[in-house]
Amino acid sequence: MEITSNLKNNLFKCFNEARGVAINRHKILKTKKLNKLNYYEFILLMLIFTMIISTILLINNFLIASFTLYGLTLFTLILNISTYISMYRYRKKLNFQNTILINEEGITDTSFMGIKMIFNWSKILGLVIKKNTLVILTDTYVYFYFPIASKPQIMSALKKYQKNLPLIA
Repeated sequence: MEITSNLKNNLFKCFNEARGVAINRHKILKTKKLNKLNYYEFILLMLIFTMIISTILLINNFLIASFTLYGLTLFTLILNISTYISMYRYRKKLNFQNTILINEEGITDTSFMGIKMIFNWSKILGLVIKKNTLVILTDTYVYFYFPIASKPQIMSALKKYQKNLPLIA
C-alpha cells in the first residue's frame, strides 16, 4: 500500500514532534510513555542551561571556560537554525510530499534523493502517535514521520501487514 502525505501546512510542527520522539526513542519504547518535551523545547532548555553555567563560570572568573561554553552555545544555535533551513529547502524541492510503500516485506522509501531504502519488519520498532504527527521508529537512525491526517492509511496498512507492531500514543 503506497502512502503519500503532504507536509506543506504543518512541516515544522511535525518535524518538531518527530525529532523529539526520535531523540528519545529508547526511553519511549522502554517505558511506552511519551515524553512531554518536543525538540524545540529540548534545545531551548539546553541553551538556557548552558547559558546559566557560562554565566556562573564568568562570575567566578573562569573566563576561558565561560567564553568557550558561550561559543559552543552559539555554535549549537547556528547549527540548529541552519538544519531547519536546509530541511525546509529540501522538503520544498520535493513539494513537501513524502511517499512510502508498506507491504509484506516492510517499509520502502524512495523519497530521499532517489535512494531506495527497504526496512524489513524486523527493523521497525514501533509507531508513535503524537498530537500532530505519526512517527515510525526503526532500529537505525532513520525514522519516518507523517501528519496525523495520514493516520487512517498508515493504520490500515499496518493492520494488514504487521498486526503486532507496538503502538504508543
